[in-house]
Amino acid sequence: MGSETDGFKSALDNALSDGGRSVARPAETKPPDLDFDLVTAARVSGRAIAGAPRATIDHVIDDIQHKPVDVLARAGAAFAVGAIGTVMMKNPKIAAAFAAPFVGVELAKTTVATGTFINEAGRTRGQDAEDRMAQIGRDALGRSGANFIESIPGMIAGGVFASRFAGTPQIYTRIGDKISQNVLLPVKDRAAFIGPGSEKLAGSLSVGESRLNVDALGRLLSSKHDYKGLEVGRTLDISSMRLSRTIKGTADDIGYLPASIKPDKIPFHVHGPDAPVGVRPSLSDLSATNNLGIIKQGDKMAFYVGNSNEYSAMARTGTSQHFSPELRSIIIDHKAREAVRLTGQFSPGQGLTSTLAQRLDFDKTIQTLSRLDMTQVWAELKAIPAI
Repeated sequence: MGSETDGFKSALDNALSDGGRSVARPAETKPPDLDFDLVTAARVSGRAIAGAPRATIDHVIDDIQHKPVDVLARAGAAFAVGAIGTVMMKNPKIAAAFAAPFVGVELAKTTVATGTFINEAGRTRGQDAEDRMAQIGRDALGRSGANFIESIPGMIAGGVFASRFAGTPQIYTRIGDKISQNVLLPVKDRAAFIGPGSEKLAGSLSVGESRLNVDALGRLLSSKHDYKGLEVGRTLDISSMRLSRTIKGTADDIGYLPASIKPDKIPFHVHGPDAPVGVRPSLSDLSATNNLGIIKQGDKMAFYVGNSNEYSAMARTGTSQHFSPELRSIIIDHKAREAVRLTGQFSPGQGLTSTLAQRLDFDKTIQTLSRLDMTQVWAELKAIPAI
């Protein structure tokens, strides 16, 4: 593999010495009688950086076509690094102590190489000299980038291999969770509202500032979705009045609904006839709903208030196992003209331990649901008179 497996410094040294695919350093790029010019250095460095992505691709293609042995050797070395690194990361302190000297040396080399290039770039004069110097920098950055890209598959494979025998380091799990929550999940959520299967609803469901006809919304969604062996559901984006595509879960769990933990979203899903919790929300439903959620089971619908903010805060501190939210829901049956306010308290490890069911005035319940203020959902649902 030689110098091609090293970092930016080796790539730059190789470029300046006419190694590999690089151009030779022109003699006129560093006249001893010329002073350093910051503007020239910035211009040449900027051109080198701008051309680095294309140079990286060129190097990768060239390596695959003409240097497959080097690519395989690089992948093999990366496999070993990934495997050893994964095993060592089971104890981050030891891993850090072991890696620090190597990282420090490479950082120092890169810093020196970068300073050398900038110094030479700032002393070039003339368009031809600048062009050649920019190409040297571009080629060095491209070589370094290609080395990194060609090493990634081997490092990942080595890490996966070691994890199967030594277990997955906790830091890997945390990084994976961060990437999932902050990168992958937002993209997945967004795609659900703009891809095939999403649907724009009539603006008439909005009946005033911050008020929504959730009774009509619930009946509309109920008419579109029935339980057919799997829980299904979708989410309404209130700001755009757009429904996400339909999500299919398992026989007794929806698992995921797009952006359900956002305050301006209303998740809806169906429960099967044999669901242990009936039409009311489960603990997982409450943890995945920010504000209002809707559940259908047969002819009944539950309008409930979630607790995802509380759950997320506990999850960040590692105490989500103690999540014990209140149950706050209204259950209605349009056919039977019945409405019940069902409240209660969940206890960790015990489920719903106490409940209170109050029969409500059906007409007044529908009236409230037809003009529900989304900024104070439970306050309005709680104010419906009991009978």
